[in-house]
Amino acid sequence: MSSLAKEAWMSRTRYSQLFTSIAGITATQYLTWWRMQIAYAKLKQRHSIQEVAQLVRYQSDAAFSRAFKKDFDETVGAVRRKQSLY
Repeated sequence: MSSLAKEAWMSRTRYSQLFTSIAGITATQYLTWWRMQIAYAKLKQRHSIQEVAQLVRYQSDAAFSRAFKKDFDETVGAVRRKQSLY
């Protein structure tokens, strides 16, 4: 986030405070949320779990799968299987 603060000509602390006051969540939480939105869309398009994990910058399929389940209370496999039914 320091590069974003630098772009905005702010200290990291000030940038973080301002971001949180506007968005209601931290910049890191927002980034995680955004990555998971992309992941969900790609899984719905039947991309492989490995491909999606790499796309949203997780170092392993397992770490991605755990984070996804935590955010959506649904497994990556369940999302992919639902799409194959339609």
